[in-house]
Amino acid sequence: MGTSQYQIKSALYGLLIGDAVGVPYEFNDAKTLAKLDTIDMVPPKNFQRSHAGELPGTWSDDGAQMLCLFASLKACGKFDIYDIADRFVAWYDRGYMAINHRVFDVGIQTSRSLHEYKLSKNPYTSGLVVENGRGNGSLMRVLPVGLHSEYSNQQLIDYSHQQSLITHGDAVPQICCALYSLWVSSIINGLSIKHAYEHAVNTLTEHYQSRDDFLYQLEERVRPLDYALTGKGGGYVIDSLRSVRDVLLNTDNYRDAIINSILLGDDTDTTAAIAGGIAGLYYGYDAIPQPWVDLLAGKALVEELLV
Repeated sequence: MGTSQYQIKSALYGLLIGDAVGVPYEFNDAKTLAKLDTIDMVPPKNFQRSHAGELPGTWSDDGAQMLCLFASLKACGKFDIYDIADRFVAWYDRGYMAINHRVFDVGIQTSRSLHEYKLSKNPYTSGLVVENGRGNGSLMRVLPVGLHSEYSNQQLIDYSHQQSLITHGDAVPQICCALYSLWVSSIINGLSIKHAYEHAVNTLTEHYQSRDDFLYQLEERVRPLDYALTGKGGGYVIDSLRSVRDVLLNTDNYRDAIINSILLGDDTDTTAAIAGGIAGLYYGYDAIPQPWVDLLAGKALVEELLV
């Protein structure tokens, strides 16, 4: 089954809007957010917004890097790790794909890795500059890989790994990215959120039979299937993937998926972005609250990429 333009639009807007809704709540813990009367793109009055200098509806590093990856795949007509890395640097240095070219909320690991890439010009090793770096900075942007229905499972896994290598070279972020891409692909092929996730896990487990190190990390660290999830909104990539899975399995619409992701606290924009990509794809663009669509900045940029 091929990916329709509507599905691509739904997924991209789903991630970008999740990111934008989550931005003002970042760094607040779950207890603080639970006291609010509402979670919305414009926070309640008297709430001390994070990133107060950014207008409501602004996506962060999550959305910008995702668009860098999407634009590269479209422009090159293939996966080109050097072009992708160069676009990440263009975002970091000049605000490419950022609203008003303003770069904010950059992860420490991403910053150090892109500096390393500028020096080495080797995207395959730049993400190893932080030893055991297991943040969610490559998971938050991998969505476009999964949207390419022409890719085989092997390609989905390999390309997900490679785009992670640029900034997050540890095996665990690579695995989480591959699992997410397979999850996206399985939804495109008609499976429910739950069954698509299970199919992705089974596919990845089979693929890793010849890679003992990756199989161990998948089975012993990454897989949420065997855990009672508590829901954590922090920046650790496994927590992000588990929490997003938990949120999506316990909501039945886009709006609630985003709000429940944000209510986990801490890295609210990234959790909501990761969940939003899946929720947007599954429920469709028309299911995204219109006021959120209206307030999203940068729609002309997105629409240009979708042509």
